[in-house]
Amino acid sequence: MTLAEKQGVNVYRTPDSVMEAQLAAWDVVVDRISGEDEFFAKVIESQKTYAKTVMNYLNLNQPDYKLAYNHYFG
Repeated sequence: MTLAEKQGVNVYRTPDSVMEAQLAAWDVVVDRISGEDEFFAKVIESQKTYAKTVMNYLNLNQPDYKLAYNHYFG
């Protein structure tokens, strides 16, 4: 972590509340544009279908790297 240790940069994890707000805002944008553009709506639905399948698998299969990090480095 050169930025933090050698250059004095403070690194913080973005709070989940920020992601929640971004997702809520994105839903508003997607709904508006989907109502105006049929092709956009079709692409968004395709992306959601793909993400639902892929992310479900990753959520089930991907290890918890934070657990491993904490195990070794506390």
